[in-house]
Amino acid sequence: MSRTYLITGAASGIGKVTATSLKEQGHTVIGADLKDADIVADLTTPDGRVHPVQQANETRKRRWPPPRQRSTGERAIALTT
Repeated sequence: MSRTYLITGAASGIGKVTATSLKEQGHTVIGADLKDADIVADLTTPDGRVHPVQQANETRKRRWPPPRQRSTGERAIALTT
């Protein structure tokens, strides 16, 4: 089952490796980082931590089909650091 992941630090290091691995497994990946990512954000600030999730939801709605909902009606986005 394919999932959508929001990966922080996706432009380099372990975040980039994780994003690449998930893409190779057929998952959809939205990358967030200070630069060179789908979502450019500074996670050291309060706004920088809220904005990426909001932007990921908007990006996902524009680029991919709606996610399947769980029985509770919640949508899941996995966050990694």
